[in-house]
Amino acid sequence: MESPFELPEITEFSDQGYAILGKALAYATSYETNCKALASLIDIKGNSGILDSEDNLNEFLDSIQKRNLNNSIQNIKKSIFPSNSITEILRKGREARNFIAHESAIGVFRLFDNDERKKLIREIKEKIIEIAEANIIIIILGFNITNEPVPTLSFLSSYPENVAKWVCNGHGDLTH
Repeated sequence: MESPFELPEITEFSDQGYAILGKALAYATSYETNCKALASLIDIKGNSGILDSEDNLNEFLDSIQKRNLNNSIQNIKKSIFPSNSITEILRKGREARNFIAHESAIGVFRLFDNDERKKLIREIKEKIIEIAEANIIIIILGFNITNEPVPTLSFLSSYPENVAKWVCNGHGDLTH
């Protein structure tokens, strides 16, 4: 039986795997932050009284701190004309983020040195693409509210795959 205090051996595969998990978690966290920011922007635009007093502002800031990803997405969905396809993309993004944040590292010590690592990395790549697709929607909605220019269609269409390549270190052999 392995000791719970035993640290895994450092190998080329484990270092690549931990780097992939770290970048996946960083990107998933960025998506969650973008959702919170957009939900907060919607709140501010819909309630100018937030800035009327220090108490109102502090109450608003406290509510932002307590807001989780699902709360943020629900606020966005009810405030902005969501179509069924947008709602589905945001749901998939939330579920993919939850997988990255809560499930992807379960049993990871044993995964990076066997055949399961390719399966895990392939799954992380798929989840990151789902998060990136949802993140595009969140960012564009924010740009729409703030009147910022939207990137070109060619940039947006290649963005999810570019994020996945960055997360997975561009190692085709690890993701196929």
